[in-house]
Amino acid sequence: KMVDVLGLQSAVALDISNSVFLEIVPDAVESYGSMPTTSVRAYDLFTRANSIHRSEAISEEAYQRQRDLLEAAVAEDPNFADAWARLNQHLDEMARTIVQQRWFGSTAEERDAYLAETRTAAAHALERAVALAPESVPTLLAIGADAIAEMGDLAFKTGRREYLERAVALEPENAWVLYTYGWWLWDMGELEKATEMIKHALDRKSTRLNSSHQIISYA
Repeated sequence: KMVDVLGLQSAVALDISNSVFLEIVPDAVESYGSMPTTSVRAYDLFTRANSIHRSEAISEEAYQRQRDLLEAAVAEDPNFADAWARLNQHLDEMARTIVQQRWFGSTAEERDAYLAETRTAAAHALERAVALAPESVPTLLAIGADAIAEMGDLAFKTGRREYLERAVALEPENAWVLYTYGWWLWDMGELEKATEMIKHALDRKSTRLNSSHQIISYA
């Protein structure tokens, strides 16, 4: 029956996607145990967003496409915690570019409106990630890096250290984890340790997941 054929296709697609994921990211086997989502469609959207992040130059259009893909991923699977965490980080990046580059609007009023909406969406994404997987590495990174550039409160920034250190303890060989912690150290003025951490990030095998191009571009 056609329904059986479609069911088989879905099962095969998920099996292939699982296999490819574990082949590309072998270090994540213990962390995830399986795919971070049961939706092949959501995972495809998520990986496409990450591909833009890794391989394309930073631009207003590229940022918007990443946002669209990540929002489509969480719409496809509302329980996809990693996508919610990544969406939070991406929206934070977008908010910074609105302030620094004056993107996403031809007037100050348009930019202010988009900035407010982006920050609201970022907060919602982080709430979802925390509710679904509070101790996952992507969620810990999202908490640790959330609104750091915007908050001048030293106590707020200092309170983020524990989340980043927990992420490092869980995945000490993950380049993106090390880079994020290094970025936080740099923002806190711990420049020597930040430089050391980012150098470690560039040396790690997990740059297969988060390419050195991505890390260098943000460092």
